[in-house]
Amino acid sequence: MPEMIPMPSDRSTIQKKFIELFGRHDLKIPGDHLRDGTPGSLPYGSGRLMFTFGTDDGAFFMEYYAHHRIGGDARGRIYEDGRHVQLPELNTMVVFNDTIPGDRERQEQKSREEYERIERELVEVGIFSGGPVPGDMVINSYLMRKGSDARLRTVPNEMQRVSYLSSGREWSYSGF
Repeated sequence: MPEMIPMPSDRSTIQKKFIELFGRHDLKIPGDHLRDGTPGSLPYGSGRLMFTFGTDDGAFFMEYYAHHRIGGDARGRIYEDGRHVQLPELNTMVVFNDTIPGDRERQEQKSREEYERIERELVEVGIFSGGPVPGDMVINSYLMRKGSDARLRTVPNEMQRVSYLSSGREWSYSGF
């Protein structure tokens, strides 16, 4: 269980900014999570919105990662003063020029390193500790870490649980 973060006395500014960002999806931070500063997750269309709380140079924040299979991902921090800072998302797309020898391999390596850096940041802040992680995120992580030669080989009903270990924490998804 992640360590509880001391909450500022007025948390309404974080909630207001969150509703401004995600109100069209009828989302708001559940009161108990906001009150206690505990991580959580919410259904988000065809995806999941995961959130956690922390401090950055003494400033309290709520960090979120909104994963949406169709609309794409979004990541950011909402600080207690209402500031919203967008942060980089996990990206599985690789852009390369096939007329330049070796460009594909270089760009795949660069993309993989950036993906792993962002993934470490998410693990360190505790984004994945508040609830289920979407299965396609787990699979994408596996594929990005294994490189372009990775293949998932499954037999129907054999893949009932996908799990991934990162920094001693396990993400898991059941339901295939």
